[in-house]
Amino acid sequence: MKRSTCGSIFSTAMGALALSVALIGAPSALAQPVSVTIDGTDYYAYELLVLPIPAGDVVEDPQDPGRLYMAQDDTLGAGGGIYRLEPLGPFWVRGEKIAAIDNPTSILFAPDGDLWFARDYEEGIGVIRSPRTGAPYTVEEIIEEFGMPTTPTEDRDDDPIAIALAPPGFDGSNVDPGEMVIGDRGADGNDPNDFYVYTLNATLDPPGSGFPLDPTQYKRYLANTFTLSEYNTINLNDFTFTSDGSALLAVFAGGQIAQLNAEGEDTPLVPTGVTFTSTSGIATNPIDGRIWVADDNLDEIWSFDMGTLAARREMLFTRAGSAAPNGINFREPEISFTGNGEYIWVSDISTPKYLWVFKKRQPGNNPPTARITTDVPNYTLPLDDFSFTLDGTTSDDGDGGSQGLTYQWVQLYGPAATIASPTAPSTTVTVSRPGAYGFALLVDDGQAVNNQAMTSVAIAPLVYFEASATCPYKKGFAVPIAEPGEVVFDPTDNNRMYVMNDAAVANGGGIWRLDKVDGGYALGEQIVSTANPSGLAFTPNGDLWHLTDYAGTVWRIPAPRLGAPYTNEMVISEFGGSGDDDSIQLVTAPPGFDGTNVDPGDLVIGDRGFDSNPPNAVFVYSPTLPVGDPGAYTTTLGSSPFLPSTYNDNDINDLAFSKDGSTLFIALDKGQILKLDAEGNLLGTVPVTGVSLTNLEAIGVNPLDGRIWASDDNIDQVWSIDPDTGEARLELSFFRPTDTRVDHQINFHDPGVSFSPDGRKIFISDVTDTVAEGWLWIIEKPTGADFDGDGDVDVNDFAHFQICFNGSSRPPAAEGCSDADFEPDGDVDVNDFAVFQLCFNGAARPPACE
Repeated sequence: MKRSTCGSIFSTAMGALALSVALIGAPSALAQPVSVTIDGTDYYAYELLVLPIPAGDVVEDPQDPGRLYMAQDDTLGAGGGIYRLEPLGPFWVRGEKIAAIDNPTSILFAPDGDLWFARDYEEGIGVIRSPRTGAPYTVEEIIEEFGMPTTPTEDRDDDPIAIALAPPGFDGSNVDPGEMVIGDRGADGNDPNDFYVYTLNATLDPPGSGFPLDPTQYKRYLANTFTLSEYNTINLNDFTFTSDGSALLAVFAGGQIAQLNAEGEDTPLVPTGVTFTSTSGIATNPIDGRIWVADDNLDEIWSFDMGTLAARREMLFTRAGSAAPNGINFREPEISFTGNGEYIWVSDISTPKYLWVFKKRQPGNNPPTARITTDVPNYTLPLDDFSFTLDGTTSDDGDGGSQGLTYQWVQLYGPAATIASPTAPSTTVTVSRPGAYGFALLVDDGQAVNNQAMTSVAIAPLVYFEASATCPYKKGFAVPIAEPGEVVFDPTDNNRMYVMNDAAVANGGGIWRLDKVDGGYALGEQIVSTANPSGLAFTPNGDLWHLTDYAGTVWRIPAPRLGAPYTNEMVISEFGGSGDDDSIQLVTAPPGFDGTNVDPGDLVIGDRGFDSNPPNAVFVYSPTLPVGDPGAYTTTLGSSPFLPSTYNDNDINDLAFSKDGSTLFIALDKGQILKLDAEGNLLGTVPVTGVSLTNLEAIGVNPLDGRIWASDDNIDQVWSIDPDTGEARLELSFFRPTDTRVDHQINFHDPGVSFSPDGRKIFISDVTDTVAEGWLWIIEKPTGADFDGDGDVDVNDFAHFQICFNGSSRPPAAEGCSDADFEPDGDVDVNDFAVFQLCFNGAARPPACE
């Protein structure tokens, strides 16, 4: 099951998954799931953009060569409209949406720099005035009811499928050079196919009605009749002009090509050497005048000479597991030439949707292109020397082969991995734990080194998370621990973290250091080996304290930051005066929590009493007094250690203090959150609204805003709660890839919640009761565009951004992309790209932004 997500870096499927081999707007892995065979020597595959919705025409601003725009032929809700193609280095990504438009099928630039568009199904012709001048963009609908009505109120259902400017030399009774020729696809429901002519910027009367009263400005037909009747039983798909401007060539859905002169007189045109069956796109190469035709039944692009009509195949498109011809290989393609023939843009609306870029080969050496494919099988826990292959053998030297290429594999980010053969065309990679891994390949033909080809691989845990759109914690990493619990920070060194493993000694039970390594986290040294630690807290002097559930004991590890040997000292042997009490949680009283029986720095201990020894109770231990002093251990927070009888029908599960330190919050298993002051007085409950908490396992208070974060393993979710109003909002949800249900404890069991002192990290523990291994999630707030954490914002970070980019109002394109949502608003779009561009400064240079 695929879920849209703002969260996890991990795949939505159990096992391992290659997240992307075809990146949005980077030198791309072109071999999967689609590949192209290029027959000629004129062009080579340069770039592949993966798009969320279909692409159409690509046009270049004549007043600013290199400034490109693209039509995306879909509805407004799906992101239909006109987009910039933004340069980054030598490549492009889909950038700013300059106009939201339903179903734009074709675009063109007028000589004055205005960008005109046609809207399929919408019967509209419009213009965007001088888009190069930047926002705000002026969009005008010039013709709202396309076609020639017989009365001002008649609605014509014509479909403008393609538009182009009549070139010099295309001069007829009803058309002059520089006027817009409009191709109307008519066969589907409104015969016949027609060609119309419109004088740019003509005034229609009445304005906006689409009813042109001035025939010198808007002419219905290119010609008075369209004589070949067979063209009116099939759809017109596209048209182009010959390089000398003397003729218009139109292609139809059945494979026919018609040649029209400036009077609209038409004759069939039949190239030799190929039989077209479903011609979709046509364009003229401005370099040599050859006509390029795309046929989506053949999965091919052919070109032919206008003089001899002899055709030759240029390109064949295939998809993995599918032989040509097959319509799923290459669907409704369009062809655009830009840069005076330097680039060819080919769109393909199959799934996934592609926009190919082919570049003209130059005399002499052309730079090589690196391509990566990978085959990552599933894995089973425990992860032990897990290996997969990175294959660069489909790389191209830019001149038609791979002879003489040298290869260099590098790891970009992720936990440490072993690359077996860093200079081989294909290599084995071995990893030892889950994580998100990025790799790059550089190829060198001895004369030019291309930009990197990059691929990301996710080795996924058995459970993954999603962050809600409003959740600020989105960049996640999971560390395998059998039964993880609290994470605490040494108050004398906040970079030093510790975590408990509430398991038997044989399963690693005890207290562990948690180390940040390789851009992620891992268990470090085991400080003490002990069974079933149930609570963990530091006192201000740097001593680390822990409890033992079911045993009623309290322990101290003096100053673990000083290193081994570590002393694990029992301070209380029979907690609560009885060997049967369950010391479930302890927290250190903060400044401000000062009462008759408690001082700041004391340990406040929660005793879970309901299961076998009611009632629930709250005790205090003062670590400032000598160990063994009977006066050092008080049995009461208030006048009585016990909670009111109303709250003794379910267990205490967790304790946390308010942001200002004045209030102790107590989480009860059935969902209540109690409030106590430093005298032990019950101040009431937090009035939680918006969610029903039925198995409240843990709470933590966010030091940034004071909200209470509550984990519930019946609903597999973490919610945050305003401690004053009780208003709740969903933050995180946890899922198992094979289980689509919530309210199912195998997804999320006995979870804990801890915050780093600066509030930038939240630690969520998950025991995953029915499997051999649990997970500690470290989920962070995004900290900028340096995704791999190496101190710069370079092409490696751009690779991650490209994987994530999916456009406005759409979820990110892959898991682990919340850190690219800079706004954050739940998507990764041109606004986020603008932020990334501000930061981009290249390798080994400080980012250009804060």
